[in-house]
Amino acid sequence: LLPLQVPQCIVPSTKAALAVVCQRLAGEPATQIPVLGIAGLSGKTATQVLLANLLDAGGHNPALFGSRSYSDGFEAHPRKSFKTSPTRYAQWLANVVTNGCSHAVTTLPQQNVVNSAYAGVPMKALVLTGFPSETHKNTASPKIEKYLSRVLSEVADTGLIVANIDCPIVRNVI
Repeated sequence: LLPLQVPQCIVPSTKAALAVVCQRLAGEPATQIPVLGIAGLSGKTATQVLLANLLDAGGHNPALFGSRSYSDGFEAHPRKSFKTSPTRYAQWLANVVTNGCSHAVTTLPQQNVVNSAYAGVPMKALVLTGFPSETHKNTASPKIEKYLSRVLSEVADTGLIVANIDCPIVRNVI
């Protein structure tokens, strides 16, 4: 502990702790709407569009949070940056709930996952796409292992994982 006379909270990761606090301050919106995550090094956006179209065809109203754009059920916006902050993501999820969306379909870029932007958000489903730059190795690099470990840790206890087992990296993780 620091030699100060104030309450202190020691956490293993301040980035992950910030994300959890942001979700709590936003009213824990991920507990009110199914969050579907899509992870991988390729195919995330195409998979997100496919999932959103399937949900829409089934009479649902999905919201999208992707690398190139996002929509909260009310309006759509282009993304200026691939980087996502925990505060921005928590606020987006809260807006999605307020706007009456049925699902939140989120791409999970490696940089944002490793920086804990989605910590504290239980994913109802996780789709693992491909890892083409890693395929020739048959084993994941330490960076990819960290990415996959963090992504898999965010799947809810009753969640579903859909995996591309044609990809050796995904097959070895699952």
